[in-house]
Amino acid sequence: MADILLAELSGQTFLVRGEDLIDDLLATGGTAGAAASLVEKLGGKIVEAGFLIELQFLHGRSKLGKFPIRSLVTY
Repeated sequence: MADILLAELSGQTFLVRGEDLIDDLLATGGTAGAAASLVEKLGGKIVEAGFLIELQFLHGRSKLGKFPIRSLVTY
């Protein structure tokens, strides 16, 4: 069974399940990038990120380019 961690960063709550970073919205990628960096500093490794919504025009993927990103809805 995968470890599950709820992490709060700048008022935003992230779910880290095993090696996946999961959140509701990918906008500029700043907060998700910081959360991934924090997980890595604590010895974890993010291998994939998933988002419910992605705002493509803000180019958040460019800050999270180290691993695959999946979004259910893109605008």
